[in-house]
Amino acid sequence: MSSNLKVNTILPSTGTTIGIGTVGGLINVVGNIDVNSTSGISTFNGLEISGIVTAKAGAAVTYYGDGSNLTGISAGAGGDTGLDLNDNVKARFGTGNDLEIFHNGSSSVIKDGGSGSLTIQNAASEVNMYNTTDSEYLAQFINGGACKLYHDGSRKFETLSNGTKVTGQQYITEGTINLEKSGAHHHRILANDTGNDLGFQQSSDTGANTNFTTYLRINDGGNISLPVDSQVLNIGASQDMQLYHNGTDSYILNATGNFRIGQYNNANLKFFTSNSTRWEIDGSGHFLPDANNSFDIGSTSKRVRNIYTMDLHCSNKGSSNDVDGTWGDFTIQEGESDLFLINNRNGKKYKFNLTEVN
Repeated sequence: MSSNLKVNTILPSTGTTIGIGTVGGLINVVGNIDVNSTSGISTFNGLEISGIVTAKAGAAVTYYGDGSNLTGISAGAGGDTGLDLNDNVKARFGTGNDLEIFHNGSSSVIKDGGSGSLTIQNAASEVNMYNTTDSEYLAQFINGGACKLYHDGSRKFETLSNGTKVTGQQYITEGTINLEKSGAHHHRILANDTGNDLGFQQSSDTGANTNFTTYLRINDGGNISLPVDSQVLNIGASQDMQLYHNGTDSYILNATGNFRIGQYNNANLKFFTSNSTRWEIDGSGHFLPDANNSFDIGSTSKRVRNIYTMDLHCSNKGSSNDVDGTWGDFTIQEGESDLFLINNRNGKKYKFNLTEVN
């Protein structure tokens, strides 16, 4: 048959078998077509159906196009059940073809070209994404609950009722972390503050994220800076100790208990100015100048009020006096009623002549 064929009845009716061989023209069917496993319509060059095409158990309905479009609609014994489309053949939805689903030969694509949004609605308890073997989660989206993301089957990120939880390390490349609270000063952490430094900043307002100042900086290399004058480093539960620089002078202040400076090991505690050591307390507790005959205690205009001592040792060894140009080494010791002078160079001992006054 090469001409068009129009059928206005159901083909076939229940219990009826109609076989049509090859039709070269257009077949127009007003009604339904049932295809069973033993007979049916074999080949059409054109077919219009206004009813329903039904494939009985064991049968198949297949459309063969020009090789670039639809390749098969099949349901039968030994074959997969489904709709087969070639590469770049799109299943399109919407009056303006707003949604497209296709495979471009390399990747599978779901494309929303409409003016609205692409929405995935879930009426079940979860929406899950698995790997190719269904053995590991890629992602989980729980209805009314958490969203979870995985790496190689290990959970790395999830939402909580009061925030989020991250498992493992976090990397923010050349980024900024903003910490905001309504009605309060905003904060942020910069990975590249003044170059490669890590900066901790606070805004000067409580509204917009503007006018940020760095109050703490970890410099590239590890140094820690408080780069604003009069910015105080408080130590202790009640700000018991404070360290700061006010633009002119530097302060270390203690407000509670004793202020202790010391060492746990048996080494000297050194005090220096102009990057040179002047005085030191050695490991045995003695207060010593860093160099012999170099530094004074007091001056002609700023004298020490009292000196409390036991034996007094006096020596100008290494120099000479202004009277006879010699040097000496003496020790003054106290007796019950007298003062004694010992010449440490020759061992001779002397007693001071003391006159009692009323």
